Amino acid sequence: MRKIFYLILSSFCSISLMMGTGLAQTSALSFDFSDVSYDGYLNSHHNFMVQYPDFLIPQGESESGDGQRFISSDGDYVMAVYRDFKDSTGENPSLQNAYHNESTRLSNVLDDELNENYYWFKGKIKHTKHYQQFTFLLEDAYFTLYIEYPLAAEATMQAIIQHIVASFSVTHDENSAMAGEQSDEFVFFLHEFLEATFWDKNLNALLRDKDEQLRPYLDPRLDVRRYYSPGAAPHLYSRAENFGFDQLTDFTNSLELSGENSYLEMTPDMSVCELDFERSGPGSYTIYFAPSTWDFTALVNPETYDFAPIPSPYSDAAVMRVFVPVYYQGFVNPRGLYFIQSPDGWKLMFVDDSLCSA
Repeated sequence: MRKIFYLILSSFCSISLMMGTGLAQTSALSFDFSDVSYDGYLNSHHNFMVQYPDFLIPQGESESGDGQRFISSDGDYVMAVYRDFKDSTGENPSLQNAYHNESTRLSNVLDDELNENYYWFKGKIKHTKHYQQFTFLLEDAYFTLYIEYPLAAEATMQAIIQHIVASFSVTHDENSAMAGEQSDEFVFFLHEFLEATFWDKNLNALLRDKDEQLRPYLDPRLDVRRYYSPGAAPHLYSRAENFGFDQLTDFTNSLELSGENSYLEMTPDMSVCELDFERSGPGSYTIYFAPSTWDFTALVNPETYDFAPIPSPYSDAAVMRVFVPVYYQGFVNPRGLYFIQSPDGWKLMFVDDSLCSA
């Protein structure tokens, strides 16, 4: 959703700053918004995740497991995110009907908008605060994100709200809930990694140029290597070998996320070469991942096609394989991104461009 919501939310910044009471103005300045950092919340019960600013304090997940509230220390900033059950019978209303029902329920609405897979309301609370509510229809389920803040913080909060909305994503498993805390934690990392290095960016160019955006995700002792098949067998190339890049390598194209972004943990019966990256429709991408063992090899004899195992740099460390789409000249291939959990966090070990006759 990052691209859609950025385009919509960027227009909000043109709204004039609305000043409230003196108390509201003082409260709006009680936090340093110049250097906001974000933490993550993942709801394992309904498989959604979102980031929240560090001046909000988690209040604990609801007893039902539907979501959580986050409140600032002074009580003036509030955020809530939850699975929104629109009908007790389990029947989902259409997005348009849900939007119209909401418009009659909410009070002091100043602005609203209905879009393809979400609707938005903005309103006022007791002449001292604004609220913004985003309700998404994703994977045939409704989710609501609600934020309220002092009027005097209107202009400052826009970039923060943009970040929060852009970070919202649904994670799902077609057969069961995501497997364990390791997968939950990894999805947060993966979301951050793709934002920094994949969406609207060209990973080949970042590798070639030793771009600073990649540095936090690489092990400084080992660096990253790339599998590529110049012939019948995949070779493993290092940075010193320019990762095996050649005249056919694409350094310009990137993938623009214009719809929803979701994550799916693979099951053993799923084939890498048959992954459907646009299962939710054009512009809405599913990223696949799977826990793995360290069983990587390198070609040591091109004539006999002999491969040798690559020693693991960290004994018993967790490994994750990720598969993202690469589009080139009308074709789509999976690209493998293989990570290991080092003492300093998840690090990218290998990029695999040898899959499915890539």
